Amino acid sequence: MSGPAFYLLNTAGGNCAEATANGVFDKKCSESNAQHWTAEYGDNPSIVAFRNASNGKYLRATSGNHYAAVTTSDDKQWWTLEQDNPAGSFW
Repeated sequence: MSGPAFYLLNTAGGNCAEATANGVFDKKCSESNAQHWTAEYGDNPSIVAFRNASNGKYLRATSGNHYAAVTTSDDKQWWTLEQDNPAGSFW
């Protein structure tokens, strides 16, 4: 099920996630469709997949390691939204 559209913001720096041909990068926020993401919800509202408005592909981490590259893919990847974690925290 599709939900509202979002800009994914880096809370530490205020930049937006932008899809490019070479991956997803932290860029100065603009009104570009490359920074516009639609949320598709899973079994509950805290499980989402983000689809980019510019290329129609899903946000995807290339591995489960810290500092893994993030890109877009035709394959849907589910993300868990967590509340109350301080900006810049790792879990």
